[in-house]
Amino acid sequence: MVLWVERIDSSHLEVHWPGSVLAFAHLLIVMGSTLGLICNIDNDYNEINGIGL
Repeated sequence: MVLWVERIDSSHLEVHWPGSVLAFAHLLIVMGSTLGLICNIDNDYNEINGIGL
């Protein structure tokens, strides 16, 4: 199987996982990636604020 990520723009990553049987796994991967990006952005923002203060 091949899994690849396509960057649409700065706030949207599209994950491709061919196979209709894996549609649910695909959805979980996209949701997980989105949550991970949000957490990373929050962490970076907090670190930047900490340095700024």
